[in-house]
Amino acid sequence: MSCSTLEVRNVGWNWAIVWLETFFLFIFLIAEFVYPYEQTASHIEEYAHRLTVVLGNTLALD
Repeated sequence: MSCSTLEVRNVGWNWAIVWLETFFLFIFLIAEFVYPYEQTASHIEEYAHRLTVVLGNTLALD
């Protein structure tokens, strides 16, 4: 069974998104411990939510 180039690119792109989400998750967790202020945490949480929505929409288009 052979894979087309488009399928291989999609798999690579999906893995890149997974790594990106993991990276931002760790940034969020580290920021929670380093800067335990409500305002900073809420800003990071809002950014993480926006990023998840954008990435979810990107995956839905595939």
